Amino acid sequence: MTTTTSQTVRGSQFTEINRPSRSLWGDAWARLKRNRAALASLFVIAFFALVAIFAPLLAPRSPVEQSQNNGQRQPFWVHTDNPRTTGSTDYLFGTDSIGRDVLSQLIYGSRVSMVVGVVPIFFTATIGIVVGLVAGFAGGRLDNLLMRFTDIVYAFPDLLFIITLATAFRDSFLGNAWNGLLLIFLALTIISWTSMARLVRGQVLSLKQKEFIESARAVGVSTPRILFRHILPNALGPVIVAATFAIPSAIVGEAILTFLGVGLKPTLDPNSAFPTSWGAVLLDGYYNINASPWTLVFAVVCIGALTISFTFLGDGLRDALDPRDQ
Repeated sequence: MTTTTSQTVRGSQFTEINRPSRSLWGDAWARLKRNRAALASLFVIAFFALVAIFAPLLAPRSPVEQSQNNGQRQPFWVHTDNPRTTGSTDYLFGTDSIGRDVLSQLIYGSRVSMVVGVVPIFFTATIGIVVGLVAGFAGGRLDNLLMRFTDIVYAFPDLLFIITLATAFRDSFLGNAWNGLLLIFLALTIISWTSMARLVRGQVLSLKQKEFIESARAVGVSTPRILFRHILPNALGPVIVAATFAIPSAIVGEAILTFLGVGLKPTLDPNSAFPTSWGAVLLDGYYNINASPWTLVFAVVCIGALTISFTFLGDGLRDALDPRDQ
């Protein structure tokens, strides 16, 4: 509760206001709420997340179910002279080249994009944080060994490495698990942790010279406790921002892989949790761009909206967590 007291100093009266203290994260959240673009992006991301979770309830039909005429129907606002292709309210966004409902495909495709954007980044951040903490705090030969290994992995071209790995193991257990989604997770994790490790190492090198770390060492605090209770919490701000910026790259990477034919495998199983992705819708729209450009437009809008939202959210988090603005 805010209290107000009055004091007199040298004949002048002033009011001293004691405001309740607020934590760093509470202050960052208050700062983030003032960023309208970041807040709107947060609502867009939440919308896509809810669509992904409740896809079976929201989709008007199965994304692998074909219409009776098996033709490509236009969206409901496009009318043609052919009753097999003219728009219908039964298929609001039309159908693809083999008669599957585009709206249902987009709804189920949000599952793949949200999962690909979150799960690999979680493992990427975990590996990068551990490597960066150990390398930065230990220093010496161990630091040199870990950073040279990081440089070797960083030297591989990201997309080329992922395509090579996805092609080599496409018919293996990893390639068949979750229609190939597990292999995409693995490929993205292997190649993407290096930037996080470098970032965390730089933060550790800066923080381990601070007075509070020297004090913790002086009183005999163990190294793991110093790393995970003192250094890591103070380095989380840049890590969170970097992870937020990495999510759009993972989403676009999956769409590119599926567009190239080495990503999510096509399936006709109606019980599959990941029957299609936005990359697959993008590919079908590309092949039929003359007959129905709307399919391509819908996929591009969905991918663009989600990636831009994560980018704006990353910008907002960077401003909210910037210590120079405290």
